[in-house]
Order: sequence, then C-alpha cells, then structure tokens
Amino acid sequence: MRYFKYDKPLLDETIAFRKENNKILKAQKRRKTICRILNAAGNLLYFILLIVFSAVFCSWIWSIPSVSNVILNILVIALKILLTILAVFVSLLLSAIISMPLKNKAETYREKRYEILSKSCEYLRKFYKLQEPCLVTKCYESTDKRFTNHDVCVFVADDELRITTNLLHGFFHQRNDLGCYCFNREEVCVSKIEGEKFLIAELKAGNQTFLLGYRAKRFVEKNFIYNLEIYD
Repeated sequence: MRYFKYDKPLLDETIAFRKENNKILKAQKRRKTICRILNAAGNLLYFILLIVFSAVFCSWIWSIPSVSNVILNILVIALKILLTILAVFVSLLLSAIISMPLKNKAETYREKRYEILSKSCEYLRKFYKLQEPCLVTKCYESTDKRFTNHDVCVFVADDELRITTNLLHGFFHQRNDLGCYCFNREEVCVSKIEGEKFLIAELKAGNQTFLLGYRAKRFVEKNFIYNLEIYD
C-alpha cells in the first residue's frame, strides 16, 4: 500500500479556470435570474403556441361541412376526430421545436460552470492516472477520516487499485484533494457486510479500511482481483 498526493504548484491553466469560475460566481445571481426568465419565457411561449396551433388546426378541421348521407356523415365525423388528434400532436411538436431555443439557452448557462469545474481537475486526473473503468461511489467510513462521507473514484492504474476523491465533477480548492491510496492485489480484501439499511462493500488493505457502496465489491473483483472481462 502507498499513498501520494499532488504537491506541485498549480498550473497556469488551472489558475485561469479558477479566475473564470470567480467571474461566474460573481454573476451567479444574475445568471440564475436569466435562467428563470428564459425558462419561464420558454414555457409561456410553448403554451401560447400550443393553444394557437391547436385552435387554428381544429377550426380548419371542424369547418369541413357535414353531408346529408348518415353513413358518410359518420365517416366525416370520425375523420374530423382523427385529424383533431393529429392536430394536437402536431401542435405539441411545433410548440416544442419553436420554444426549444429559449430553454436550451437557459441550460447553457447552467452547464458552463460544471464544464469549468470538470476542466479544473484535469491536472489531478492526469497526476493520479484516473482512467476507465472507473466507479464513482460513496465512502461511508474510512480509517482515513478525510474520506468519510465523500464520493470517491475507484479505478485501476499501473496494476494497482486506486482510490481518490471524485475527480469527475471537479473542484477548485486544493483542500478538496484527498490524495490517492494505491493497493496491490496481494493486500486487497473486499467483502460484503450488512449496513443499517443496505449492503456495504468493505475494502481492506494493510491498515486501511474503506466502507463503500456495494457496487464497489463487484467492481473490484471484476476489474482488479480476478481481472475478468465478463463477470456475472
């Protein structure tokens, strides 16, 4: 077992991400307001268009004149009903298409910060050699208390099982970097234990213990202990 942690100066690129994030945080209230306005405008436009399209199409359909023949008149009414259902469907589709740009714009505002957060941890992902397959799971308890109640990444690199904090979503402050534990096959033991409400995977290696989400047991056995391509 070994433990290492990033202790080098921050990259200029990472500092730039932090500065960009600070700008976003300062404008966060304004952005939230914009998101709400765009969402509300998109929803309002959607319902207005839905009503207008439905009314126009239905008025056209039901303006089709009736015929004197009873059987033919029944067929005409049936046709009108089918066309009305089709008109409602088309109205829903057209309203969604036309109002979508406003809702997409609102989503773009939300996604921008998440994108920067993810990029800000790229240097740590490279340093710890985070790679697929990778499992993100909850660490309920650990001998190293810094990992307790944290989401962690469990993965294999350089023929070692590695556990570090969740680097996929990203963060800006180095204090959130918990470092990385590395274990070889001979020292890893993973087992199932009964939690208070659900099953838990207990991973032991040396003097370190991690209580993880139960999916971690299958992941470690498949990708590390047995190194199987197919595991049932």
